[in-house]
Amino acid sequence: MFYVYAGPRVFLNCPLNSSLPHIEMWFINLWNHFIIPYLTATTLDGIKQYGVDAKVEWVDVRDWMLDTYPWKNSSDMKNLNTVTREDVGFIQALRQQKQSSPVSAGSQQSLQDSSKPSHHSSEELPVTPLHSNRMESML
Repeated sequence: MFYVYAGPRVFLNCPLNSSLPHIEMWFINLWNHFIIPYLTATTLDGIKQYGVDAKVEWVDVRDWMLDTYPWKNSSDMKNLNTVTREDVGFIQALRQQKQSSPVSAGSQQSLQDSSKPSHHSSEELPVTPLHSNRMESML
């Protein structure tokens, strides 16, 4: 399963000294203009990098938000946007994966063999020294 996280920093500008309707409008704007685009972009990147799994059920983030929405009696909750499978190319990526050729048995065996730990002694393993200029750039 692929999870996307956004830290609490995005909520620091919440106008806590405002009225509840104003705070709700602030949140809807944050949701629609920051959180949803962030989730969409991050999910797109994840699909490009890791692909998709046909067994994974798509979860609508708006459904989760509506279940936990603090303004339950508000008519403005209908203004919350969502991320659909189509928005991130989930179905297209799934089709492409199904159309791609399966890994041959020989290739699969060589992958399994290469992933097995080798039984070399520590003296046989190559040692790469750390270069001082590389360390300085990390600091």
